[in-house]
Amino acid sequence: RIWGSGANAVEVASYEDVLTANFHVITPENACKPSAIYQTRTPDFRDCDRVIDWAEANGVEVRFHVSAWGDWNPDWMKALPAEEKQDEFSRYMREMLTHYKDRSGTIKYWDVLNEAVCDNV
Repeated sequence: RIWGSGANAVEVASYEDVLTANFHVITPENACKPSAIYQTRTPDFRDCDRVIDWAEANGVEVRFHVSAWGDWNPDWMKALPAEEKQDEFSRYMREMLTHYKDRSGTIKYWDVLNEAVCDNV
């Protein structure tokens, strides 16, 4: 197995045999993006956790995608004044890293920033 695949929690459940037989790395598609976890200021890791839990149980590595991405940062965060945005982003990163700190055996790759130069970060 030398290939990676993107999949969300529903696809993981539907294609489990295909994924475990053919892929050694999975990217949790949109489930781990900031706007999915932080729809409000209170994080909801459940969808991201489902994919990572499945990967861990099946010996599949995870490529975490993505901690920050202008298009996928939550609308409430994008609307904040610059200083508040920086504080909220720092809090968000601390919460996310704390939540996944013990998963380094499964999360082998981590995309920290995607498309850093844009108008709406």
